[in-house]
Amino acid sequence: MTYESERLIIRPMILEDVEPFSQINQDSKVMEFFPSLLSYEQSEDFVKNILAHQNDKGYSLNSLILKDTGEWIGFCGLWTVGFTAEFTPAVEIGWRLGSQYFKKGYGSEAASLVLQTAFEEHHLPKVVSFTALQNIPSIRLMEKIGLKRTGVFRHPRLPSDHWLSEHVYYQMTKQQWAERKS
Repeated sequence: MTYESERLIIRPMILEDVEPFSQINQDSKVMEFFPSLLSYEQSEDFVKNILAHQNDKGYSLNSLILKDTGEWIGFCGLWTVGFTAEFTPAVEIGWRLGSQYFKKGYGSEAASLVLQTAFEEHHLPKVVSFTALQNIPSIRLMEKIGLKRTGVFRHPRLPSDHWLSEHVYYQMTKQQWAERKS
């Protein structure tokens, strides 16, 4: 399904998105709060997983396209959390933008619309989001779209002494979404 916000087209990812997807995954500013940059091959595999997730669940991570220019600027969407934690099983809302698009409001514009689809179209019972404690810009975005801080956990895919292992998670339930809208 394709959606439009004021400045963005939010559409399902396609294989042709691997090139720009790989570029942001190799940008150290974008990947500052991730354990490593992703190679082209890793990005290509990720896009294939995104397409499979879309086919399986009916939602996934979506490409963000500027309406004015047609330029691919990043992604935002829904993803099934692939590890066990105190808040799983759960669906995560996540985003990643090219560094030249930071601090322009595109993240919150896209995430607000994706959050709406999570509850109103996909009828999810809750949506979570998580990031390393150091990732203040992402935490601010979670708060801006109305998610509530729920807890802290050590990411199970990182060594416990890794500088990014401690994560914060936020969530919103379908009931909280409904109350917020009324």
